[in-house]
Amino acid sequence: MNEIEFTEKEKLIMLRKRKRISQGKVASQLGVTQAFISIFENGKYEFKESMYSRYKNYIENY
Repeated sequence: MNEIEFTEKEKLIMLRKRKRISQGKVASQLGVTQAFISIFENGKYEFKESMYSRYKNYIENY
């Protein structure tokens, strides 16, 4: 059976949802808008490394 492989970003999005962290809460913590988080999570924009690190850290340690 084929296993589905997820990117780190996809895993973080799933973890955010599993922990019931809203995009708005993440946005507030990072000092950006909810729309900006949505654009990033939908693959229309990539964060710079420092912002991605803050995004990842917040979700993993929430």
